[in-house]
Amino acid sequence: MSFALDPAVLESITQEARQCFLEEDAPGYLSVLQQGLAQLAEDRSPDYKALMRAAHSIKGGAGVAQMPALSQLAHKLEDLLEAWNQERIVELELALGLLQQGLEELAYMLGAAQESPKILEADPNLLKALTEFNSSLDTAHSPQMASPPASSLSGARIKLIQTALESDFENCLESIDKLLQEKVSTEAMREGLLGLVDEGILLGEAYSLPWLVSTVEKIADLLERPPVNLALEDLARQATIELRQERDRFLQELPATD
Repeated sequence: MSFALDPAVLESITQEARQCFLEEDAPGYLSVLQQGLAQLAEDRSPDYKALMRAAHSIKGGAGVAQMPALSQLAHKLEDLLEAWNQERIVELELALGLLQQGLEELAYMLGAAQESPKILEADPNLLKALTEFNSSLDTAHSPQMASPPASSLSGARIKLIQTALESDFENCLESIDKLLQEKVSTEAMREGLLGLVDEGILLGEAYSLPWLVSTVEKIADLLERPPVNLALEDLARQATIELRQERDRFLQELPATD
C-alpha cells in the first residue's frame, strides 16, 4: 500500500522550508560570499572552498524551497568560484564584476522573497553573461575534470597517491571511527564530518581523484539537508565504509611499483 501526502500538507512543508531558508540559512551564506567578494576586490585570497560551499548551500536550499531562479543563479556563481579556485580565470576584472553583479542580484532576490511570496526571475542578461563567461574558461587544467589513466602515472606519483590515501586520508577516517566509539554529541560529529569533507576535497583536487571529490561532496550535501530518518552516526558509518571501499578499489587498479 502506498500513501500520498495531502497537497495542503506538502504546501505547508514547502512554506516552512522556504521561511527557514530565507530567514535563517541564506543570510549567513550571503554574508560569507560578500566577505569573499571584498577580499577578492582587495586582491586577497579568500577561502574558496567556504565560498563554493556557501553558493552550493544557497543553490540547494533554494531548490528545496522551490525557488528555481535563485537556485540557478547560485549554481552559476558556484561554477565561477570553482574556476577561480582552480586558477582558470584570466580576465580577473570581468570575473570580479560578474561576481559583484551576481551577489547584488542574489541579495535583491532574497530580500524580495522575504517581502512577498511572488517568485522572482533572475536578470536574464546577467545569467547569460555568467553562462558565457563560465563556458569560455579553459577547463583543460582543471584538477577535478578526470583522473589521468593509471598507466600514465609515474612510479613516484603512484607512491604519493598511495601514501595520501593509505596514511593521510586513513587518519581522517580513523578520526571518524573514534568519534563513533566515543559517542560524541551531534555537533561534534557534524564538525568531524565537515573536516572529512574538506580533507577529501583537498586530496581529491591535489591528486586528480574525482571519485573522492564526488563522494565527499555527497556527504556535504547530506550534512546541509539531512534526511529526517538519517542520524549523523549512521551517515558517518556509511561514509567511512563507502570511502574505504572506493579507495581500496582505486588502489587495486594502480600499476605495481618497484
